[in-house]
Amino acid sequence: MWILHVLHIIIPNRRYYCVYGNNNSLFVHDLQKEYTNTTTTTTTTTITYYYYYYYYYYYYYYYYYYYYYYYYYYYYYYYYYYYYYYCCFCFCYCYCAAASSPPPSLPTTTTTSTTTTTSTTSSTTTTTTTTNTTTTTASATATALLLFLLLPLILQQQQHQQLLLFLP
Repeated sequence: MWILHVLHIIIPNRRYYCVYGNNNSLFVHDLQKEYTNTTTTTTTTTITYYYYYYYYYYYYYYYYYYYYYYYYYYYYYYYYYYYYYYCCFCFCYCYCAAASSPPPSLPTTTTTSTTTTTSTTSSTTTTTTTTNTTTTTASATATALLLFLLLPLILQQQQHQQLLLFLP
């Protein structure tokens, strides 16, 4: 059974996530777990993640890998090269965009920081807890870049539909 594995390292707000999958599903794995530092500050990052972007090109390439592998040896290697080029390009985009805004495939990033401070005097113990929640949404520029990245796939799909007419 032909299985194509997809591996992405995306960096929203400099947190590392691994996106991977096979022909049935995709998964997101957080490479950084929730942590607590010496000042008792706990930071948790929750990402609202939509798979439409990864599913689109993932199944797109899965289908044509499978098809041309059996019918056209040349096309198999052509799309093999194009797939890795596109993956590399997406990775570079995600890396560059992380400094200012999340990638467009990560529309919303919510970060909650809780700081607990305990002060003890001779007769009184004071505990202060401060919670800050920050929500970041991908900008319109990031969305435009996503459409720009998807354009080659749309054009390639149109070419594939024409090529399929000549296949047995």
